[in-house]
Amino acid sequence: MGILIFTVLSFNLCFGFSANVELSKGSRTIVASKKDGTIKVIENKKGKIKVTYDATASYGALSGKKEQQGDLKTPTGVYFGTSFMGPDELPDETYGPMAVTLNYPNPLDIKSQRSGGGIWIHGTDESTRLGPKTSTRGCIILQNPDLLKLIRFIRLKEVPILIIGDNDKVSVVPSKTDGTYVTVLDGSLKYKVSTGLEKSKDIVYEEIK
Repeated sequence: MGILIFTVLSFNLCFGFSANVELSKGSRTIVASKKDGTIKVIENKKGKIKVTYDATASYGALSGKKEQQGDLKTPTGVYFGTSFMGPDELPDETYGPMAVTLNYPNPLDIKSQRSGGGIWIHGTDESTRLGPKTSTRGCIILQNPDLLKLIRFIRLKEVPILIIGDNDKVSVVPSKTDGTYVTVLDGSLKYKVSTGLEKSKDIVYEEIK
């Protein structure tokens, strides 16, 4: 797995959910592709956009946006890690050494009346559970060694995690300011997501009229 260097990095899977990520220097985002069965870390290294991590992952058994608990779908949108769970907090050893909980449903999901919860990024020691032809009940899973590497890149409530589906597009560009922002067009809904405003780490989802 090599390192790709672009001024603009774009993942184009036809048009559906469209997001533009502006990364400040030294910051990063995570792009999780349900179609490709991958998860990537993308960083702004001194004004250059680089993929610094790339691993195989598995997603929900059914495609499309998650709507409710038990629908076997992984949500699509902009999310953040909210907590790390150690082995003593996991249901059993099949979940790997630890997990990251995501803020599903986020404020936009709630507005769209999407329900459910318990969406995690966690591990597995079963390689047969990984790849685009395998599936989960909605979580994102990686092999245990890959999960432990990914954890090092996650900053709770700070690093945006974009989960994209079959018809989605994500562009990652260097920010012209000190902040990291994600601007999203999802159907008729347009919104901006930001963190670290005024040195706080609150997650802000702001609709754009």
